[in-house]
Amino acid sequence: MTVAQAVTEMSVGDVVLKGANVIDYATRAAGVLIGHPAGGTLGSILGSVYGKGLSRIIPVGLEKQTATPAVLGKMNPPTDACASYGIPRLWPIQGTLFTEIEALNALGGAQALQVGAGGLCGAEGAIYLVAFGFEEEVEAVKEVISQVQGEPSFWDAVMGK
Repeated sequence: MTVAQAVTEMSVGDVVLKGANVIDYATRAAGVLIGHPAGGTLGSILGSVYGKGLSRIIPVGLEKQTATPAVLGKMNPPTDACASYGIPRLWPIQGTLFTEIEALNALGGAQALQVGAGGLCGAEGAIYLVAFGFEEEVEAVKEVISQVQGEPSFWDAVMGK
């Protein structure tokens, strides 16, 4: 079942998860790159999402933060330029951002702050967080991290390494 088919069966209280290509974490804004003339996945579900009052969660990694928050309102060249050059458009979306920060809070109760990003030798695209909280909250976060740390890269998993 596609997400477009699924939303036809959903009702108030149900939640739609839709990722993003860019976020401005400080303002809680997000955007999706659209290359399809009918709006892609977002275009196929938005009527049902708004018409039925479905909740929207935007699961997205902090590595997708933009250094230029205004990009969410500026990256839409004229339609003919998009068609001629294959340039995607950026569709600002609304919903509740759910990043690694919110995940640590949900899984362990600790508060987290991003303190760095990037690196080499497998840390490309990584983000670095510091967690604050009561000892049991921080220990719960450490446990969750120990369960996922060391997972193979997506590429290695696809290639069977």
